Amino acid sequence: WCELTGLYWAWKNDVDSDLIGLMHYRRLLDLTGRGPSSGPTETTPQHLDIADWCEEIEAWIEKEGDTYDIVIPRMHEMGRTVEVNYRAGHVGKDWDILRDVITRDHPDYLESFEAVSGGHLIRLGNMALMTRPIFDRYCAWLFDILLKVEAAPEDRSRYSVQEARYLGFLAERLLTVFVNHEQRTNPEIRLREIAIFKRAQSLV
Repeated sequence: WCELTGLYWAWKNDVDSDLIGLMHYRRLLDLTGRGPSSGPTETTPQHLDIADWCEEIEAWIEKEGDTYDIVIPRMHEMGRTVEVNYRAGHVGKDWDILRDVITRDHPDYLESFEAVSGGHLIRLGNMALMTRPIFDRYCAWLFDILLKVEAAPEDRSRYSVQEARYLGFLAERLLTVFVNHEQRTNPEIRLREIAIFKRAQSLV
């Protein structure tokens, strides 16, 4: 389940936070706007002092945290459609199962699913910051779908280590679908799109 294990834990255990979401140990949301405001989704800062950065984040949340409903990485453009990209790098049958589950159990999301599938844009990293009501709705929707995909009678015993992470890869596409649906059904939603900091090559 990749980073989704942490997401699920936060959903089920953190009952106090008004804002809640997920970042990675080596990928961070550029909440304070240190990086460029346009260009590639992922950027690598030359130097990132974690203590200073955490202080900046706390200050940003205190000052601007209630300004947005969703803070999310800006779109990353793929050379192929989202569906073709997934089938090229993963097991295509899981995409078919995903579409079947959404069609059967979440048909109101099918329009957004097909729009994302046939497009070239994706939100990377399963990373976002959301208000509590939206976060709860997102997690209930996401894990309902993924658990049903996992439970499908499909033999995955021979999946490689990479392929065995299919739920995390599907979730990345589903976050894009969820936000697309929110924008389509709630034009008033307050969305902020930002860069992702990659820490792997930064001095920290």
